[in-house]
This record gives sequence, C-alpha cells and structure tokens, in this order.
Amino acid sequence: MLHGGLVPKVNHSCEPNCGIRLNSSGAHDFVGRAPIAAGEEITFDYAMRNYSVDHFAARCRCGSRHCRGRITGWQDLPTQRKADYHGFVAPYLIEIDDHAHPDLPARRDHRR
Repeated sequence: MLHGGLVPKVNHSCEPNCGIRLNSSGAHDFVGRAPIAAGEEITFDYAMRNYSVDHFAARCRCGSRHCRGRITGWQDLPTQRKADYHGFVAPYLIEIDDHAHPDLPARRDHRR
C-alpha cells in the first residue's frame, strides 16, 4: 500500500498486520505481513521505523496478545521481536544495530 502521507493515521499495534519497506523514492510503504481481511484495521509497530519513542502515553492500548505494555522504539525491542520483523523495518534501524553491536552477525538482507 502506498501510504501517501497516511502514516499519522495508521495505529500502532504490538502485533501488527503490516510492516514497512522503502520505496524507490526512499519513503516508507506499508506491506502486509499476512493477509488482511476487508474492513480490518491497518496497523504497524511504531518501532518498525523509530529507534526510540518518547512521545506516547506510558501505556499501550493495542490489546494484542503480544502487547509489550507500552509503545517502544526499535532500541527497546527484544531480539526475538526484531527477528520476527525481519524484512519489514526501516533499513537504518538494522544499520544502527549493526554499528552498535559489531560482534553480532550482520543482517544484510533486511530489505527482502
């Protein structure tokens, strides 16, 4: 889905049905992580494009079974959640991790 400025209108979920990918102009497009039913809300995890998140209420209200309890940034995600989001996050987040943790295996195929 080409978001065309819709990012501010798409809600956060700790169990999102969409992720993001860079398009040819360098902007983010939403990409379904699984089939999305007609009428289903489009959601993404704000950590998929933000290294840190400091401007949301202390409590997340997404209601998903994987809710972290608060909206966090990429830096605060557990390793397994980062792995679950493989291919659906802003490439610069992977690059930050690669520079911050050079001892870990690089995830160079993050744009798949």
